[in-house]
Amino acid sequence: MRKTSTLIILAVALLFTASATAQVTVLTHATVIDGAGAAPQKDVTIVMENGRIRDVGPTSKIPVPAGATVVDLTGKFLSADHRVRIRTNMEIYWDQAFVAAPGPEGWASIATLDPTAADLHYRGFSRLYRKGGRYGPQGAAYEDVLRESPWEPIVGAYTRYGDVLALVRAPDDMYVIMAPGDEATLTFDADAAPRLRPGWRRDFLLYTDAWLKDADRNTARGGTVAPLPFHGMSRYPYGSDEAYPTDAEHTRYLEANNTRRVERSSATAVARP
Repeated sequence: MRKTSTLIILAVALLFTASATAQVTVLTHATVIDGAGAAPQKDVTIVMENGRIRDVGPTSKIPVPAGATVVDLTGKFLSADHRVRIRTNMEIYWDQAFVAAPGPEGWASIATLDPTAADLHYRGFSRLYRKGGRYGPQGAAYEDVLRESPWEPIVGAYTRYGDVLALVRAPDDMYVIMAPGDEATLTFDADAAPRLRPGWRRDFLLYTDAWLKDADRNTARGGTVAPLPFHGMSRYPYGSDEAYPTDAEHTRYLEANNTRRVERSSATAVARP
């Protein structure tokens, strides 16, 4: 379910020339736990080059490379336990960790581009594969498309195909509802972006305000589109004390846009225009 999409252009001043060999970040006065049962190592310096650890050792013995970004971890934790635990109930894999340090004043500028066109259509399902072996994270081969769904349908009313620009302009409760296999193509006017200053480079961030629900057996109400989420809900699925807005504007939105029905028969899914 997609609600709004905005392209944020981040223009960053190059602190090094294009011929610079590496980006080096140094963490000083850290406590390192190796995860193998050894005692914690205190007052450690960690040298990272291009996001990968290059050197680890006592702060008194590890020199700081010239030009490196230094992050002093002294006093950065509120207790004597300096371990950081990252938890999630999703199947997410991390292979690198980065520490961001503030840049000099004026090191970046941000410009926002709103989409000029948005089209919703059926595309199919990209072939899934495992990165790095049998138990690695899943990747998707975008060019290799299957037309038939490998999953059971999620029953309910979806947004009709075609122009959906009006539904992605603002983060409100009148959004695009996408079914499995759908694709939304957004167009932005690159000429509207400010011209780059000499020595600067540009990165692009796609900002979306959205909810996602799949048909996993462990997902609450995963077999149906309803109940529709909304910004004012306190939880999902919400109880009888809350409801999606029923005023005239939201009612018109539902009747005019969410006219594509997906149903489940005894063996196959039936889609209606």
